[in-house]
Amino acid sequence: IGLSAQISFLHADYSKHAYLWEFVETMKKLVLTGVIAWFLPGSLSQILFAIAITFALLMLQVIVSPMKTPGDNLLSFLAAVMLLAFFIGAYACQATAIIEEAKGEADETSWLIFVLLIGATLVVFLSTVVSFCLKVRELRAKAAAEIRLDPDGVTPLSVQLLPAPNAI
Repeated sequence: IGLSAQISFLHADYSKHAYLWEFVETMKKLVLTGVIAWFLPGSLSQILFAIAITFALLMLQVIVSPMKTPGDNLLSFLAAVMLLAFFIGAYACQATAIIEEAKGEADETSWLIFVLLIGATLVVFLSTVVSFCLKVRELRAKAAAEIRLDPDGVTPLSVQLLPAPNAI
């Protein structure tokens, strides 16, 4: 078995034109979790930097459509949109906290943003569950079709009992 076959789990779900997309995803994770921690920690600029990176990669993902199936592309898109919504919500909450601290009074905007983010998370979660169920259904149908085929030259008993079309 060649090296390509051994590491196919890294690129098997991607289209041929985007076989390096896993590298892009890994770099996104590294930048959004590691590099960004050193960039003005706790400031609004840090969150704006995360929003800019996430938005740029979301647009690149829409242009490239790296996954083989449209369902996987949609799920990946929804996850990226959710990440962007999370950063926008974090920015809004941080900005609201700064404004409240300056004014000395509370505002209901942060609760609205929190509820909207929870709702968006639930939508992405439910779409993930539906996508998973559809994928399992597709795999079961494919497995059932493969069982009905004659893979090793042995005809299944149920097929042997049926008369040939020309024999009638």
